[in-house]
Amino acid sequence: EDVHARLSDSDPLVRQTALQMLGQLVEVGDAAAVAASIAAARDDSANVRIQALEVLTDLAERGNELAIGAAIRCLSYYENERLVKTAQLALPKLAAQEKGDSETIRKLIELLGERTHFRTAVAALGAVAQLAEEGDQQALTAVDVQLESRSDMIRAAAMRALVVLTPRGDTDGAFACLSEGLGDPSMEVQRAAVQAMAEMASP
Repeated sequence: EDVHARLSDSDPLVRQTALQMLGQLVEVGDAAAVAASIAAARDDSANVRIQALEVLTDLAERGNELAIGAAIRCLSYYENERLVKTAQLALPKLAAQEKGDSETIRKLIELLGERTHFRTAVAALGAVAQLAEEGDQQALTAVDVQLESRSDMIRAAAMRALVVLTPRGDTDGAFACLSEGLGDPSMEVQRAAVQAMAEMASP
């Protein structure tokens, strides 16, 4: 039976297994396999979506906008923490370049709206920190906004992103923000601020 036919099977376990097999059978960049995996990233089953992202990470060439879009879309499936984390980890491998893919960064920043679930926002901030270069003003501005979030998990993630994105020679402003975090009512934010300050102070 053709592997592609199994991708339409009514059993999600069969679809997941078919994707896994597909990833093992074809060469990197195989257009049909990449297209099938992008489609599978919209599957009703979270496990199938996770498998699809893993296959895309292995097969899709850097800068494939549809593959990047699939990963960013999966960040919004906040009900499944593993899916969100898989999507976050896939993005640095799918982006047009390891650092500085401004278009992917822009799309991630668009996710950081007021109604974004904390799990999606935390993953998006993590991905921005991974993809943006030190001193990226677009990224730093977005992180700064999230320091004022009502969610302590988002504020903590913004603290962690801030230390990654702040240029080593320009830490005064970052230290001021992190110092404010020490006075945050949330222990999660205080812990993130302490860790960030320690990392920033290390040589």
